[in-house]
Amino acid sequence: MRRILAFVFAAALTTPVNAFALGERAWLQISGGGGNYAMGDINRDASAYNQANPGAAGFNLIKNGASFGGSVGFETPSHWNFGVSIDRMLADTKVSDASGAADYQFHAYAIRGFGEYSLRPIGSSSLRIGAGVGMVAENGDLVESTPGNAPQKFKIGGSGPLYEGYAGGDLWLGPTFAIVGTGGYRYARTNSVTIAGGTLITSNGEADKADYSGVFFRVGIKLAAPEN
Repeated sequence: MRRILAFVFAAALTTPVNAFALGERAWLQISGGGGNYAMGDINRDASAYNQANPGAAGFNLIKNGASFGGSVGFETPSHWNFGVSIDRMLADTKVSDASGAADYQFHAYAIRGFGEYSLRPIGSSSLRIGAGVGMVAENGDLVESTPGNAPQKFKIGGSGPLYEGYAGGDLWLGPTFAIVGTGGYRYARTNSVTIAGGTLITSNGEADKADYSGVFFRVGIKLAAPEN
């Protein structure tokens, strides 16, 4: 994960330099939002636990979650944008009673490269469409606590492919500053879920999958380099 983040940040630092060298406009975007999650395996496990323990506090089902992140890219003279992006997606379910608590934090990174086409050039309010491809990488924790003892943390991991398609728009309030909004659909599902190195298994004997697929939205701000 550290190598992946280092690659993304390195791309963010070098993209403006390369864009200026080619006579193109670089931009940086910071955004937040949320989306729906499928989470079929995780929610089935949570429901099975709840049914096996009637009357006790149960796990909540994970149906959606917030996200925040950023993108860096550049626009060509033909209105095409290319760049890289990373979002932190939040997802958790927990249960607690007098004997203790268990908090499953299925937080993950969505890392992708993307291409977009805008109807008008950067700096002009416009609609755009885009698509991205990359990976989802879980980076969460299971936090277990019991009365009188310090909480214990166990790392949650897993990774898989990510694809998304979306449409949105930019409202430019000046030559270099815009408010942006995007909505679309994301497919993002890990191949397995590991906790402290062990793989979660469904009742069918298959590896659990964390599924972040669903409709999503983002809102934020975009800063563009001045025109040459």
